[in-house]
Amino acid sequence: MVSPSRIVKRVCVFCNTSRSRTEMTPVTKNPTNREVWDRKLGKTFQQNCEKSRDPYVCLSHFPAKKASNPRAKIFPYQNGRPHTRKVDESDTEDDSSTDEEDDLFTDPNYEVEDEYECEGNTIR
Repeated sequence: MVSPSRIVKRVCVFCNTSRSRTEMTPVTKNPTNREVWDRKLGKTFQQNCEKSRDPYVCLSHFPAKKASNPRAKIFPYQNGRPHTRKVDESDTEDDSSTDEEDDLFTDPNYEVEDEYECEGNTIR
């Protein structure tokens, strides 16, 4: 258990929210990675970093993996928020289809190998 004297609050240079240091990550000092952060989080983030001696960012602006591995080279979300999928009217309609394939979500950027095409499986 962390003693109360060790709980240090920091202010996020992106959203100006005050949180425990354990819920934040320091802004990268690597110039190449910092350019990516600046591009993704914007000009206000960049200006706030210049004003702060030791800038921190909330872990909520990153994919979940960043919380479990803070030193990993994981970049923040674009504009500090997770990507959301727009919902079309057709997505909200109730179609009583029982076809299992219609119920599966497919991500066009995710490739799935056919189980018979994987190494070690041969079709005879």
